[in-house]
Amino acid sequence: MPTPHDRVLRGVTLLLLAALTLWLAVYVLLSLRWRMTHDTPLLFYIAFLMDRFGAVPYVDIFTNQSPGALAFHALIYALFGAGDRAFRLLDLTWLGLISLTTLLLLRPLGRVAAWAGCVLFALSYLRLEQEVSFQRDFIGILPIALAAALITDGRPTAGRRLLAGLCVGLAVTLKPHLGLGLPVLMLYDLLTAGETGGWPRRALITAWPYALGLAAPVAMMLAWLWRLDAWQAYRQFSIEGLPIYLRMNGEHQTIFGVNRLLYLLQGYAGVGGMGAWLAPAALSLYLAVGLPPAQARIRRRILLLAALALTYSLYALLGGKFWAYHWLPFQYFLILTAAAGLAGLRLARPAATRATILATLTLVILLNAAPSHAFYGQLWGQSPRPPKEGRVDAIAAFLQTHLQPDDRVQQLDWTGGATHAMLIAGARMATPYMEDYIFYDEVEQPYVQAQRRRFMEMLTQTRPHFIIEVSATPRPSGPGSSTAFPELRAFLAAHYTPTTAGDGYIIYEFNN
Repeated sequence: MPTPHDRVLRGVTLLLLAALTLWLAVYVLLSLRWRMTHDTPLLFYIAFLMDRFGAVPYVDIFTNQSPGALAFHALIYALFGAGDRAFRLLDLTWLGLISLTTLLLLRPLGRVAAWAGCVLFALSYLRLEQEVSFQRDFIGILPIALAAALITDGRPTAGRRLLAGLCVGLAVTLKPHLGLGLPVLMLYDLLTAGETGGWPRRALITAWPYALGLAAPVAMMLAWLWRLDAWQAYRQFSIEGLPIYLRMNGEHQTIFGVNRLLYLLQGYAGVGGMGAWLAPAALSLYLAVGLPPAQARIRRRILLLAALALTYSLYALLGGKFWAYHWLPFQYFLILTAAAGLAGLRLARPAATRATILATLTLVILLNAAPSHAFYGQLWGQSPRPPKEGRVDAIAAFLQTHLQPDDRVQQLDWTGGATHAMLIAGARMATPYMEDYIFYDEVEQPYVQAQRRRFMEMLTQTRPHFIIEVSATPRPSGPGSSTAFPELRAFLAAHYTPTTAGDGYIIYEFNN
């Protein structure tokens, strides 16, 4: 029978979750005014070129994006277009689907823990605001969470394992290292499924459906590239171009040896600024270890969530950039592990343990999940920040006013907003290069030299009517990098005249 102390703790918890849910509802309403920015417009611009002009990725479009990400955004573009309203509804719908899957994952821990997991992750995601919205790392959370739900919700069967492998395979086509969690799920399955026979037989029975499901989406993406006649270009980029990109750190600096090791260790130790969540997560583990055999299902669920959080902490390490959205899969499972501790409000004894769990989680929420300044600004009537502080809209307005139907445009940019402006204006790119970092990093590499030559040949051939140069964009630095591109400067000086300029950009017009 609940004691007065139990009723007080439950009442405080429900009030806290009700307040967080109201806060989440306000955040969702305010986020409807957000616009896509940063990486997402680049992916939708590729989808636009594929849809409107039949461009072939990796052949007609130079990109470091994975085939699955391109195919996914091409599908979204075909169904909904690339407008900001559609983008926001998609982002929130995806967040809603993740929340429903979270309910399945946390259901054995009780309604309070499940409610907390849904609300806390949704709030922590929306706090990252427009720059992180609908990033591939966020998109990949849903299939991974679905795979975990399939394996933990009832006794795994070959069909469930096949579907779980398929979910992970879909995530892998977005980013290969999203597959990190599959061995954890397979080991959980192997230890809990109750298959008979020796270890080799049990491991084989467990593993083959996962492997088949994982292979299917990967094979489909490779077949898609083959059908587009893009396989060779993709293979060459993966072997020669991708390592150049991966050697850059989060500050776009190429580093090697001990310096790179120290950078990786320092970035990993920062845990994406989410170290405070480790305290309630540790209390959840303490709760799980102390549960009696009758609560083994709850103990296993908490341990699985913690194992997935630990595994996906390596996701950011493998990426080597440590940007906020690279921590999202880790953030998801860490917050779920922390929320799982609320199961202790009905399971834990003594009462001090339950009070400690609630107090720690409340303190972390207050210190680490407070509303941002932009949230308060919107709440008091300010408009959300325009993409790239207004640069995107200024360039797009110029193009919409001056561009003729057959004109081509070339951007000299990476993530500074020119490509987003071209998407809004419906401008066709003059060469395959919408990201120019490849011209300035490790410039003595034969692959980089080949890309420079190809760019200049195509630029000379197409003679775009406008060239947009964005200075307010990342540029590679470090050993072997250089911002000098004499052939490009000579071409601009000979054939182009600056026609307009703004904050961090210049637009050149062809003059002969």
